[in-house]
Amino acid sequence: MMSRVLRWFTQGESFRSVDLISSVVGENKHSLLDSLYIFKYYEKYYGYLLVDKGTKTIVAFDCGDYRTQRFNVEKLMREMGGGFSYLMMTTDSGARSKELSEWGKVHPKLNVFKAGCKDDGHIEFVGDLCIYCMRTPGVSEMETSYVVTEVSENSTKTPIVFTGTTLLTGGCGNFVNPEQMMKSLMGLRNLPSETLIFPGMEAAAQLLMFAKIIDSNNEFVNKKLDEVKLGGDKNIGQMLGIERLYNPFLRCDQKYFKDLFEAQDNLTCFTKMKKMMDKLIKIEN
Repeated sequence: MMSRVLRWFTQGESFRSVDLISSVVGENKHSLLDSLYIFKYYEKYYGYLLVDKGTKTIVAFDCGDYRTQRFNVEKLMREMGGGFSYLMMTTDSGARSKELSEWGKVHPKLNVFKAGCKDDGHIEFVGDLCIYCMRTPGVSEMETSYVVTEVSENSTKTPIVFTGTTLLTGGCGNFVNPEQMMKSLMGLRNLPSETLIFPGMEAAAQLLMFAKIIDSNNEFVNKKLDEVKLGGDKNIGQMLGIERLYNPFLRCDQKYFKDLFEAQDNLTCFTKMKKMMDKLIKIEN
């Protein structure tokens, strides 16, 4: 298991690197991590700024705390010399979309992709960044994930995905439509195994404790839980191929879970798993 160095924002400080314990294995370098900047807001949410290396264009994912995001965006514009051109929303409600309207007052030409405003499969090119809009309803009807690949000659061509609260480290966000949510998670599960996952919220400790309760003999669950305890509250950038091994909501089609929940089909298993989770832990999007 190797650690990754990602660029991390702390308001009031210059950029600094924070060593994150993650499940990224098998590669010496991921080219997009050189231009990904991360900050936290409201204690448990993640904000992301991605810069196209050629044009210096800044793409933000979710708005969240507008004041924190604006501070970081403007700081990055000064230091990189680029412009803020895109704001892509994974959701249309809740803390991650709070104060979105404030951006229109200071940046009226900003391209805002509201959740669900683009067709599933829409591709947006920003310099060398290829951004694939993937509808992932379940948390809400409009929920959208963004799969990003850098397509320059020098890039690794390895995708990263911003999943909002649809797919979280060790589990998923709260949802009301099990059928939609399961379909969305299965779609994300089918992305390339080397895809790096950047969720919109921190809930790994609670979710992995639930995973341990229902899958206590899974060595990958136990190992990841130990990593989370060691790494604190920065459990992002994990590789999808590893996430599939310990996230029970990505494995509701396995016989072990069907037998555990006395389910004949995947959806029944998924629904019963969610009901048990609700009884044992509380996840608020």
